[in-house]
Amino acid sequence: MSKQEHVTINGKRFPVIVKDGQKRFPMNRVVRKVLEMARAGKQYDFDDIGADYSLDFFTKDEMHEFYRLIGYSVTAFSEIFSNDEVSL
Repeated sequence: MSKQEHVTINGKRFPVIVKDGQKRFPMNRVVRKVLEMARAGKQYDFDDIGADYSLDFFTKDEMHEFYRLIGYSVTAFSEIFSNDEVSL
């Protein structure tokens, strides 16, 4: 059984999962899917990610995090998530 906790790094709180006594940062499910597909030798590109998002396989927060992690441009991000408020 796992439970939700937080860790503070430089004053900012991040969620951690405690499982079997070990604290871990939760895996982003988009990243997990990309890694699983790569390990299986299967193509999984931005079109596939977008299709899975439209089928609610990923949350908006997971998608936001994924695009930030890969260094996506802010302009392209704001076009993809045009209903979200993005400001610099």
